[in-house]
Amino acid sequence: MARSAGPLVRILQTYGIRRTELAAVAGVDMKTVARLCRGEYRGLKLMTLLRVAIALGVAPVDLVPGLGARPQGGGLVARARAGRNRRVERPIGLPSSTTRP
Repeated sequence: MARSAGPLVRILQTYGIRRTELAAVAGVDMKTVARLCRGEYRGLKLMTLLRVAIALGVAPVDLVPGLGARPQGGGLVARARAGRNRRVERPIGLPSSTTRP
């Protein structure tokens, strides 16, 4: 199955930017630009993504749409907001190693 082009292709076409120019300004290899154009993100370093985004003047989420998705699971922040992650306070003067009968 053929992989669809990534968002980078649309950005490059819209603004008339050549891949070689992007690679030079971002300081990345042409192979990296080609991978981003194909939407292949596996093994991509965050710093590389940032360099390309900065060179283009766009946010990293514009290059990798999945970065904008809220992950499922965990939910520590949501639990804390709901008040279910209350910190257990020790009574004043009671050492942490002391147990109550």
